[in-house]
Amino acid sequence: MDPDDFAAQLLKTDAYVNPADDVDSFYNQIQSSVTAVLDGLAPLKTFTKRRGKRSSRWLSEAAVAAKRKRRQLERHWKRTGAESDRVAYRAACRAANDEINASRSAYYTQQLTEVAGNQRATWRLAKELLHSDDDSPTISPQDASSLCDGFCRCFSDKLIKITESVNLRLSTSPVYHRQPTHRHDPSLLDGLPEVTIVEVTRLI
Repeated sequence: MDPDDFAAQLLKTDAYVNPADDVDSFYNQIQSSVTAVLDGLAPLKTFTKRRGKRSSRWLSEAAVAAKRKRRQLERHWKRTGAESDRVAYRAACRAANDEINASRSAYYTQQLTEVAGNQRATWRLAKELLHSDDDSPTISPQDASSLCDGFCRCFSDKLIKITESVNLRLSTSPVYHRQPTHRHDPSLLDGLPEVTIVEVTRLI
């Protein structure tokens, strides 16, 4: 963006040509004028950045071949719609999953063996296994508020249903009077008998 062009465009806005008298209105003028000029000179652009999959670096040749075969059988089944092709595709899915899991297990087992004794490298691998570095999806304040309200209503409804269920069962159940239990007089531990040699020998 050319700074001179930006300054020239600002000189044509209401904030410069016809400024407001009070502070609040003038602030709104500056905000709208600067925003309008920036939108014209440097409009906001959005794009999608594709990120490589984590699995690409630890997939073995057998796992890559199994994934390729699974994809081929999936396309073939969707094209024909035959039940036999669907069964073959599902079998390929299970085989590919087994190869992928085995490849991942072998890769990280080797990595942990190589960094044995290095606490920093071991912790880095542990974080990678737990995906603790993954970016959490952003959520707008409106969606967050709606989600909280949904959780609140869910638990509130559960408590109301539990209360109604308990009251209904109590209203239909016969009254039960519990008889007081007889309590024996407590025995005081005010003395210990002498331990004999025979008792000690029996315990040993």
